[in-house]
Amino acid sequence: MIEIKKKTDIGSSWIVVIRSKTVSKTQQIIEALFTVSCIWTANAIAQTTNVHVMVSEVSDRRTTGQFFAGSEIKLKLVGDALGDIRGVRRIQITKAVDDTGRNLVTDEKISSAGPFGFERIGKVSSQIEQTVKLGNPARKASVIKEIIGNIELYAPQKDPNATVTVKNFTAQIGSPLALPDLRQKNIEITVLNKVQYEKMKKENDERAAKKTPSPEIADALVNVFKQLFSGFTRVGENDLAFIINDPNSALVDIEINDEHGVAYKRGGRMSSERIHVLSFDRKIDDKAQLVIFLATSKSITKVPLLLRDILLP
Repeated sequence: MIEIKKKTDIGSSWIVVIRSKTVSKTQQIIEALFTVSCIWTANAIAQTTNVHVMVSEVSDRRTTGQFFAGSEIKLKLVGDALGDIRGVRRIQITKAVDDTGRNLVTDEKISSAGPFGFERIGKVSSQIEQTVKLGNPARKASVIKEIIGNIELYAPQKDPNATVTVKNFTAQIGSPLALPDLRQKNIEITVLNKVQYEKMKKENDERAAKKTPSPEIADALVNVFKQLFSGFTRVGENDLAFIINDPNSALVDIEINDEHGVAYKRGGRMSSERIHVLSFDRKIDDKAQLVIFLATSKSITKVPLLLRDILLP
């Protein structure tokens, strides 16, 4: 007869100790050694990064249908090091299996990468929560046997090369930003305001009516501009449209500050492939500054993610 005796939360690992009511002394010794080994591993990881990772909630939507199937693990990150970060850049899952052996790693195994998926931490805190999306567990599965990966914490103040400030950037609206730091990382950013957008849209519509392509638009950008000038894209008085080419995912975040360094508050967002339209709480003036946050080796801290035997609801 098998009986679950306890579940122990030890930083980055959850250990479910399963004990038979009739076990030998040898089995008890093996169990004790396994528990101590897991605790040592989790503590070693925690000491390296000064951040502990725990499971706070499990959501399971097992279904045979194509839509909405999957599971979600809400993680709680705890540690003093969190007080120094701007946010979580992304969570990367390299392995996730249930107790039947089914692979739960999905196409969304890398989440929240990019300037418009980046999750900022609004205030200094020693604990935050993040959600990991996994695939559909087998119907007879009772636990997620193992999840392995890492969580990338972003702290740009650790590296002066992680931040690029463009003063009076509105003078470059309508053209790719001419910045050596962006060229070095193979990033291209073009910013449009309402006036510039409407002008380019009008010119594009006139060319489309004549069926003559623009000589300035390369073939690779044709689909991008089709989306940009489609009926679904709107750029208002307080909006900016960003056309971004970032093949190496080196761009972490974007912020607009006024001349005094106070950030404009961001509102809604509309995104489609490389086009992102952001709304702000007020119109962007000519003295505004564009602050670009880049991923560098010094600004990124990877927290190892190791979770075992997570009970499914």
